[in-house]
Amino acid sequence: MSTPYVISLSEFEQAWTAHRERRYGYALNRPLFALYTVLLGGFWAFWAYKLAVVGIDEQLSVIAVLFGIVSLFTVANAVWWSFVGRSSGIVCLSDRLIWRFGKEAWSVPWTAIDFDRLGIAEASQRQDEYTLRVAGIPLVLFRPHLRLVNFETFLAMTFMALKEHGRIPNRRSRS
Repeated sequence: MSTPYVISLSEFEQAWTAHRERRYGYALNRPLFALYTVLLGGFWAFWAYKLAVVGIDEQLSVIAVLFGIVSLFTVANAVWWSFVGRSSGIVCLSDRLIWRFGKEAWSVPWTAIDFDRLGIAEASQRQDEYTLRVAGIPLVLFRPHLRLVNFETFLAMTFMALKEHGRIPNRRSRS
């Protein structure tokens, strides 16, 4: 099996803009960030209430500093994954698969992708992460903070392209 070759980011951008109907982008996992907002918002609302009722004291100050650090980390995490999501994507062309995750981009012809080695039925190293392995390179479908938009359609397009290029064997009937 051939290895995917690295392409320049400008090549990926050209394919991304030229093939609008065959591209798949990433988005933040909104339920997770809604949970962060509810939990941290609830804490800060409770803290503000206690501050108004009791006044400032040492315990409230220590708790505020700790949750302030957690809140800053959460905001920085959201900004980071938003950047990664905006700068990543997948393009399914008629002859090849192109994808970018972060600052790296790859291109693989459909004829070089082995259906049995995609890792669809295999568990990921992490239980909360779903990836395909295209010639040994992970192609991320879902991470806790990021998900591929319309990944079902992407998988269908992938299977159809693999079938079209003879990479999924025909099922033989038993007679």
